[in-house]
Amino acid sequence: MKIQATYNEHPDQSLNGNPLCEALSVETNDRKLLDSLTQIPQIQDDFWQLSNLFKKTQIALLDDLYIPPSPTVEMLYEKFVSLLLSSYRNRHPLAADTVRFQFLLGTAAKAGQHYVGDAMPEDKIGPAVVISGLSGMGKTVTVRTVLKAIPQVIAHEEFDGQLFKATQLVWVSFDMPATPSPKALAMNFFKAVDSAIGTDYYQEWSAKYKQNVDAFYGAMQVIITTHHIGLVHLDEVQFLLKYANKKDSPNFQIIESLFNKLGVPLVMSMTSQGLELFDSELSNDTRLGLDITTARRMLSDRQFSFKLHNYGSDSFNQLFDALYPESLSTERESPGDEFKQRFHYLSCGLTAVMVRLARMHHETIIELRKNRKDVSTGDIAILNRIYKGQFNLIDSALQQLRYGHHSSYEKSITSDGQEKATFSNQEVKKQNAKQKEKLSIPAVDKNNDRTGTSVASSHDLLPESKFLSGMDHAEADHG
Repeated sequence: MKIQATYNEHPDQSLNGNPLCEALSVETNDRKLLDSLTQIPQIQDDFWQLSNLFKKTQIALLDDLYIPPSPTVEMLYEKFVSLLLSSYRNRHPLAADTVRFQFLLGTAAKAGQHYVGDAMPEDKIGPAVVISGLSGMGKTVTVRTVLKAIPQVIAHEEFDGQLFKATQLVWVSFDMPATPSPKALAMNFFKAVDSAIGTDYYQEWSAKYKQNVDAFYGAMQVIITTHHIGLVHLDEVQFLLKYANKKDSPNFQIIESLFNKLGVPLVMSMTSQGLELFDSELSNDTRLGLDITTARRMLSDRQFSFKLHNYGSDSFNQLFDALYPESLSTERESPGDEFKQRFHYLSCGLTAVMVRLARMHHETIIELRKNRKDVSTGDIAILNRIYKGQFNLIDSALQQLRYGHHSSYEKSITSDGQEKATFSNQEVKKQNAKQKEKLSIPAVDKNNDRTGTSVASSHDLLPESKFLSGMDHAEADHG
């Protein structure tokens, strides 16, 4: 949503006198920030009096559940805003150096090239932040939710009596392409910009698709400076590993020239596996476009690491209570500790799995109660059957996670279509045999539904430290 610029000075006086800085409003109250981002669906008290159809529309509200992990969210917000303000401080839109640099970029773009010369002094190159975590931990949702707390589009007319007609695109978020096409990277960027400010860059460059890659990159640079983009969030960066051997595919050196060397800070989110991009062994791998200097700069700022929701942690309890409010329970109270433990075991403390498993469980209880009014929300056997029917194809990956094999989990979850969270019965039948062959550790015991125990879930098999050994979801580590 576009807002009209309102200029207010900041306590840091070095930020003032700059329209891009003064137009950016900041929330300094952590409590207000968390409250504004929290979204807990309110399930009606008369839920069990509704018809089944409207029970299910209520259950669908759970997909919108978001509880910001504290203090991670506050830290991310402060980091993003500080990066934005510092970036704009070094890129005053009315300064002669900025205007001259825009001219250089425009000249290169007209020639069908992207500018690769000295863009900014070393101390003004945009920093890079790395955010990593296991697939399904909600990294992307959290980053984009925090970004939405920052005004995205600001319209300017004049500043301090001087004409300044501009559309300031404060931040933009888009995905690395799943394919090695460098033009696909540009098209993803164009689409994200169009979505924010209503331009038609995607359509324009779709018609120019036969032009060389440099022309696409040059257009990206011009758009960044024309619309004063303050911060770029690039998601799914682990895809760089996927097409590392492909000639002319996007790499860190290209990314740096498009964003960081223009003074734009970059936030990169990736799975834990994506951190392999920064391994010292790869630091001179030309396929990835890496050298030691580039690798250092792409880790120039803080690294945040998202961890599993441990059983009994505040983050897990808050999510579980929101997924199983008393109004949804047949007993009009939250399920007991045994059910809660089993739910944690099956979901592995992964946010995405927790939400989907709870939603499917509630929907199944509704269906079963059509014919049997004694069916209980806290019935662990029903929870087990739902998991086996709907999460069969990712069970082998989740088993790796339960045993602390995080790397094996990431490799499994992205193979053979396993990144899907739910499957049709036909898909289950088609893949079941193949998945059984891949299991290297015991799966959920299918003959022991009622007790909710299995060979793999017995704590006797593993020391306490190995059972879901990830750290708290909200923890953030220095890189």
